[in-house]
Amino acid sequence: MHSFIYDITPPFITKLYLRFFKKSGWFGNYSSWEEAEKKSEGYDNEIIYDKVLNATLHVKNNPNCYERDSVIFSPIEYHYPVLANLLWIAQQSGNNLHVIDFGGALGSTYFQHKFYFDTIESFSWNVIEQDGFVERGKQYIETDKLHFYSTIEECLTNSKSKPNVLLLSSVLQYLPDPYKFIEQFINFDFDYILIDRTAFIEGNTDRITIQKVFKSIYPANYPARFFNEEKFIHFFVKKYEIEAAFDSVIDTTNISTTYYKGFLFKLKHA
Repeated sequence: MHSFIYDITPPFITKLYLRFFKKSGWFGNYSSWEEAEKKSEGYDNEIIYDKVLNATLHVKNNPNCYERDSVIFSPIEYHYPVLANLLWIAQQSGNNLHVIDFGGALGSTYFQHKFYFDTIESFSWNVIEQDGFVERGKQYIETDKLHFYSTIEECLTNSKSKPNVLLLSSVLQYLPDPYKFIEQFINFDFDYILIDRTAFIEGNTDRITIQKVFKSIYPANYPARFFNEEKFIHFFVKKYEIEAAFDSVIDTTNISTTYYKGFLFKLKHA
């Protein structure tokens, strides 16, 4: 197993920033997802869809920038732990990389690293998303290498090349029952499962909170989970082995015992 460290912002700056904007962040410790949902206001899907679409169209036409959560960043910065693992998978697979990006919006990670992906001989990027993203993706964003589907099953049926890696980036902590999803994911027997930007917390149990988003991004608050790392890994190692682990992003939460990690899991073969 190999490890990567990715660090972009000194922690004390992040903490001061969040302390200043107290109305945003992660709050509460709820006994269930349902309880947190009842106390959340939710979000307007149409506003988010359109903000992400406008930002993605800008990025598509301006390759020196990238988009994350509808916010445009320039110049472009590469997320090297994920990029290194994806390029390693391509190398291990005969210069083939076919990704299923579950919860990948309109291709944020794809456009951020497109410069490197264009060097891969056989490549495709397949986003699984909510219908609002899929509709906009197919109409405005899709290319011969970037595709949008509503389910993994639909992608497997229609994709010209068999996906060899499932990417789960900042998505599992927002699912009502993530462990049920993980059980489903591992049963597809992807060669690799790459986890990124996933939230963990010190202690013996998961913690369910409500995340309040900066209003300058979009008005929203919704449940968000912090995983117990040992429990989280346990669900994968039934069928997968840990090939790599890495610190994913600087912790931007207002909860002192949280951290973000990523993992590369490789399917075990008998």
